[in-house]
Amino acid sequence: MRHLTILAAIGLMFMTAMPAAAQGQVKKFEVEPSLGLGMPLYGGGEGYHGKEGLSLGLEGRYNLESAPVSIGCELSISAASRRRDSSGSNSTANCHRTASLSVTSDYYFNRGGKVSPFVGVGVGLAQRVTTISDSEYVSAPMRLNPAGGVLTPRIGVEFWNHLRLTIDARLTHRDYNTVEFRIGYAFGGGKRQ
Repeated sequence: MRHLTILAAIGLMFMTAMPAAAQGQVKKFEVEPSLGLGMPLYGGGEGYHGKEGLSLGLEGRYNLESAPVSIGCELSISAASRRRDSSGSNSTANCHRTASLSVTSDYYFNRGGKVSPFVGVGVGLAQRVTTISDSEYVSAPMRLNPAGGVLTPRIGVEFWNHLRLTIDARLTHRDYNTVEFRIGYAFGGGKRQ
C-alpha cells in the first residue's frame, strides 16, 4: 500500500506540472454530490456471491488555471455485501461498509468542452465496518475495524461542465475493495463568463 501511495503522489505532481494545451477556462470552485452502485472486487471465497451496494459521495474541487487539472477533497460512503447460501435454510451474509476521506486530483483531456474525459486518483484514510448475519443465529453486532489507507483510481467523462459519469475503484482491504459506477452533478462548475 505504501508503494501505491508514493506512485499516486508522483502522478499528482506530474499531472499538475503539465501545460494547459489550449483548454477552455472554467470556474475555479465546484462541489459535486454523487450517487452510484458499488460491486465487491473479492467475492468472499467458494460458495459466496457478491451483491451491489449503495455508494454516496461529496467532493469539493479547485480547478487550476495553469493546467487542465483539478485538486479536491472527497468524502465517500460505500457498501458491498457477500452472501453464502447453504443447502437447506441456512445462509450467511457479510456486509462491508467503508467511509473514506481522500485528497483527489483529475486530469481533463478537453476541459471546458461539452464532453470532457478525465482520469484521476485519490489517496486518503478509510474506516471499515463489518456486519455478519447468519440465519441460524442472531445477527452479529457491527464490528469496527482499524482505520487504514485508501487508493481510488478513477476514469470518467464530464458533460457540459456539470454532469459527471465516473467509474472508480476503492482499494483499502481485500474484503472492502469495490468498483463503483457513479453519477454526479458539479455545482459551481462550468465555463467562466
